[in-house]
Amino acid sequence: MVEDTLIIRYVRSTCSLMSQLFWENLIPQRNFVEPSGALKMAISSKYGSLDKFQTTFNATLAGIQGSGWGWLVKKDGELEIVTTPVALRSFQANGRIKIQ
Repeated sequence: MVEDTLIIRYVRSTCSLMSQLFWENLIPQRNFVEPSGALKMAISSKYGSLDKFQTTFNATLAGIQGSGWGWLVKKDGELEIVTTPVALRSFQANGRIKIQ
């Protein structure tokens, strides 16, 4: 019973956090600033340019249905686009990736 309550709290808090991130990022930014420093270098190295990254990211996330999510993460020192099917598993990502 206690474990079920903890799982329910985890799911609710995870959904709340991801919904907040979604709505904050849905609003067009008036003063968009391109990534710089290490992130810019990692994107350029992996995808060639910010435009190519955005195209790849959008195409990958377009395939998500329902309550799935997409993430740009750093795994083993390299960027990776990861999709997760539901809120409960979004922060677990099958044990492969820790989102910090």
